Amino acid sequence: VVEETAISWDEGNGFSLKITPVKNAPPVKNMQATVLLKSVNAQTTRVKINMEYDMKLGVLGKALNTLVIKSQMEKGIQHLLEGLKIHIELGHEIENSKSLNQYKLTK
Repeated sequence: VVEETAISWDEGNGFSLKITPVKNAPPVKNMQATVLLKSVNAQTTRVKINMEYDMKLGVLGKALNTLVIKSQMEKGIQHLLEGLKIHIELGHEIENSKSLNQYKLTK
């Protein structure tokens, strides 16, 4: 579980969030996500998400990041983008990554 606080907002172009782990979170600190939006045409918008964070636990944290956490973060971002696509195209609300399994997604 995390708390998200908007730290910048550029209407129509994107925003940045400060993300604070609250419960059952990996050992990260100073987490921030930037979401950039770019109109491709009248029907398509490209969404880019950049996640930055520092690890707690020193060398152990860096090892955890390399072995586990980085791939989990990337998977989480991919699920977020898939859920956004479903919501925009079908109007369905995606509450968690497990509910993505019922949709056949095209790239």
